[in-house]
Amino acid sequence: QRVKPNVPDSLQTVILKLLSKNPESRYQSANEIIEAINVLAHKDFQIDSQDAEQSCLLSGKLIGRQKEISLFQEHIQKLLKDKTGGFLLIRGESGIGKTRLLNEFKYQIQLNKVNFFSGKSSYEGGTPYQPIREILKEIFPLFPSESIKKYSWILQKLIPESFSREQEPEKVRLNPDQEKLKLFDGVTQLLLEFSESSPAGFSFDDLQLADQATLELLSYISRNIKTYPALLLGTYQPNDLEAEKGSNFFENEIRELKAEGLLTEIRLEAFEVQEIEELLRSRLGIEALPSGFSQKLKELTGGNPFFVQEVMKDIIEKKSISRKDLYWSLEKFDFTELQIPRTMKGVLSERVKQCEPDLLYIAQ
Repeated sequence: QRVKPNVPDSLQTVILKLLSKNPESRYQSANEIIEAINVLAHKDFQIDSQDAEQSCLLSGKLIGRQKEISLFQEHIQKLLKDKTGGFLLIRGESGIGKTRLLNEFKYQIQLNKVNFFSGKSSYEGGTPYQPIREILKEIFPLFPSESIKKYSWILQKLIPESFSREQEPEKVRLNPDQEKLKLFDGVTQLLLEFSESSPAGFSFDDLQLADQATLELLSYISRNIKTYPALLLGTYQPNDLEAEKGSNFFENEIRELKAEGLLTEIRLEAFEVQEIEELLRSRLGIEALPSGFSQKLKELTGGNPFFVQEVMKDIIEKKSISRKDLYWSLEKFDFTELQIPRTMKGVLSERVKQCEPDLLYIAQ
């Protein structure tokens, strides 16, 4: 109304709720927004469609991770007030919510007006230094010209497609180990120099897929970042067998960095019954669940949030239920009808089988 005084109070209320900085204060589903618009505009837009019901399962507030959020906020305060950084590593099994929590960290860091840059590792290792390359591409347009000139050799080496400049020949020929150390030091100095002028967060998703060179560089950065306003964030799915044998390079680095006080590890655990119930209430938009329903889901899924959501999607698809008869359908549902995939691969395989033949052909 400060911009346009004749905006009705009711419309302003809807807009401000959509723009709320606190995620829990916003509308929690598309259906809630449609309901608000129906009241506001005296319309009758459809709410209970199959797609709308399924979309509820993919939205809503973050459940059961308050302790982790509080820990992250402590790191943000150190970053802003003390100008000190660190490395936060989110660890857990597939489907446990690592990337979802990382995205929540991203929202929190951006709400504090801190720059956020992200890189993701690819299957089969991808290109060497892939996450670092992606981060440098995001930083490159923000770098002052004098810094670009200073680090031109790094930019030319890692992101030649974004940076094109004739490279000066090396005055002294270096052996491979010296070349690697020079690169590690150069990338570290580039990131720290950038964060000195503007505090920053650097995100590395799926580090279990990263190549050895990326992990070595990340460890090197971690050991030089503590006195700078730069925060490293990562997600990692451990290989339990390699961890027990001590044969995994990154597992060994994690232990050393933790011992040196340079890394804080967040281990995500499966949901308990109470958290599953809260998740379902949030996703489905209903106040209560049938007795024993959440306990049965816990037994079937092991409390893995991704598998819980897959079960609910399966129930909705098989029953074609709407919100008004949702409680009844859950109360009467026969769990023996469900075949629960025990792995992420199994879940994806089941989804692929449900695709139309033409879509499968295009995908192949």
